[in-house]
Parts: sequence; C-alpha cells; structure tokens
Amino acid sequence: LYGGYDVSKNRAELAYLVPMSISFNNGKYSNNVIAPIFTAKGSLIHFNAELRYDYKDILNVEAKGAFNGWSIDDDNPAYKDVMPWRPTLEFQAAAIYRLVKGLRFGVDIASQTYSHNDDIKYKRPHSFNLGSSLTYSMPLSSSKSNSRLSFYLRGDNLLNKKYDAYYGYRALGANFLLGTA
Repeated sequence: LYGGYDVSKNRAELAYLVPMSISFNNGKYSNNVIAPIFTAKGSLIHFNAELRYDYKDILNVEAKGAFNGWSIDDDNPAYKDVMPWRPTLEFQAAAIYRLVKGLRFGVDIASQTYSHNDDIKYKRPHSFNLGSSLTYSMPLSSSKSNSRLSFYLRGDNLLNKKYDAYYGYRALGANFLLGTA
C-alpha cells in the first residue's frame, strides 16, 4: 500500500482537438487538426495498492489498484476538458496458471473509470478489458544457455467493449495475436 500527494506548477496539458481545415486531395479526405498545449498548476493525491502471490512455478496472481484525485488550479474553461481524460479509479489483475510443463494459460482484466463533467459534451466511457493468453515454451536443445522457443496466442478486449484508448481514438474490438518468440 502506498500513496502520495503531488503538486505541479508547469504540467503540460493537451486540450481538445480543433479542426482547422478540411481538404480533398485527388478524392482523398484529409483533416488537419491542432491540439493546443498549455501548462497548468494543479495537484494529484493518489492511493495505490499492489498484491502479488506466486505458488512455486504453477500459479502467479497479481492485482493493482489506484485512486487518483486530480485538481487544476486555473479558471481557464479549456482545463475542464482535460479533467475527464484522467483516470479516477484504475484496476488491473492477472493470473497465469501452468497447465503442464511448458504450457501456461493466463487471464487478465483492466478497468478505468473517469469523472464526468456536465459542461462537456463528450463523456469518456469507462473501460473494461478482458484478455487471455496461451503460451507453450520449450528449451532449445542446441543451446547451452536458458534460451527457449515459445509459441503464443493472445486475445484482447474479448468482450468487445467500446471505449477510448486515447482521446478520440476507439480501442480495437475483440482481437487476437498469434506468434512465436
């Protein structure tokens, strides 16, 4: 468990995106935008908790959570647009279980909630992401080091939730990744 209180005097802030011009080049659409950057005075009080449990080489579980209390000390109306984009509550948890030697199954969740301001038209949706993985790892017999060959399958946003990964950019829907390392 830990926490803190931070005071900033010149924190760089990014305001909302402002469309400046729209043009068509050979039938292709382009939208030039700028993002005003300004500095702000403010503070953050945060409380965090982390928990981890490992049982031999069979099970690994970890969880992290945070509460963030943000404030901005300026009266500029553009600052109101910044606050809803900072997470208020954050939570992550993951578990990895060894099914048999070399084969592991994992599941993870991540969630973030945001404060909403009635003066702002766009409300950033809370996020909830469920992921899962399956990994098979084997030692390379020709190597004298601990080198391993791994094959993996990873699924992310398995519930196909719609939320913003970044300002104005939606997260991918359910997606999968297959690979080797």
